[in-house]
Amino acid sequence: INGLDTGIGLEVKPSLSLKNQAFTTQDNEVKAFQPSLDIFYKITPSLTTALTLNTDFSGTDVDQQQVNLSRFSLFLSEKRDFFLQDAGIFEFGGLSSNGRPFFSRKIGLSSTGTALDIDAGIKLTGKIDKFNLGLLAVQQDAENLNDGSSYVSVLRTRYNINENGYIGGIITSGNPEIDQPDKLFGVDMRQSFSLSDGNKIEGSFWWQKVDNHNGPGTNNNA
Repeated sequence: INGLDTGIGLEVKPSLSLKNQAFTTQDNEVKAFQPSLDIFYKITPSLTTALTLNTDFSGTDVDQQQVNLSRFSLFLSEKRDFFLQDAGIFEFGGLSSNGRPFFSRKIGLSSTGTALDIDAGIKLTGKIDKFNLGLLAVQQDAENLNDGSSYVSVLRTRYNINENGYIGGIITSGNPEIDQPDKLFGVDMRQSFSLSDGNKIEGSFWWQKVDNHNGPGTNNNA
């Protein structure tokens, strides 16, 4: 299909919500309007930037109720549009649950699982030549209300050696659960080879290092 007008690649989603909270006494009733804004813009056909302000996730699908009889927490997938945009770029080392250096579902939640307001966030994702790039920075309310805001950021890059292999790196800063500037550094690589009989051999490697702020020190995993 030729001759289609793709526009300027800009998508704007404003919204407005009304909060009405009533307490036990009639004198303590809170009403507040909360505007929010989401902006998505394609810098190039393969590079997208997104901006969210005073984010409202009230329209996000709720999680399916599950019964957990194990000693481990349930692993719930991300459903918020802002974080789902090009989420695959931030995947690391083929890790799907334990050991993941970055999981956006933790952003906007306190250590006890209560929701924290996200004041602002910016995201840049896409592909430049042979590089995949992902950059995310979020400002959210601190778990301790007296601490103001906390910040979380992640930078993910991946160089595609060929169609079957890559080498990449990741850097994260901040811990959304405990309001501490913890840092993580990681590298990963993967390569596969096709055999003459139609089978395939695949090898992968990953390593990450965590610097805990005011914690027990440095942890290394591979």
